Amino acid sequence: MSDATYGELTVEGAARLFEQLDLGQHDVFYDLGSGDGKVVLLAAVLCGVERSVGVELDPDRHSVAVAMLSSAVASSAITSDEADRVSFVNGDAFAPRAFEGATVIYMLSNVFPPKLFGRFLTSLQSSHRTARERCVSSRRAARFPLTSCGSSTKSLSTPL
Repeated sequence: MSDATYGELTVEGAARLFEQLDLGQHDVFYDLGSGDGKVVLLAAVLCGVERSVGVELDPDRHSVAVAMLSSAVASSAITSDEADRVSFVNGDAFAPRAFEGATVIYMLSNVFPPKLFGRFLTSLQSSHRTARERCVSSRRAARFPLTSCGSSTKSLSTPL
């Protein structure tokens, strides 16, 4: 995977994202294409989500996320309770049931080509939806037909 398809949120950007999503303790947050796992860790620490899951296809980036979690625990940067609510999956975010149980699905999609973003939306449409689910993307979905994504689908209104 090339660096051209990798993007990253700042801590401040992640905090604004979580605020826009009204992310809280009853949410199960999924970051599709989670990279080094920073956003996944921040969701657990800043918002106290029930569960925070990062799905990353690239094995090197997945390894970095796992190492970051271990390092955060070892240095007491996060509590064991916070760490227990974080998991990282090295796999295809579009595999069947890849984000089952999610109440919030996030994808920093402006770094992915339109064809990949289309796969994301198709995958959302074909998966089992929940009434509390929110899907958010950093790319406007207007060009892509999407009939349903739980209670809401939105593009971010402000830059992160």
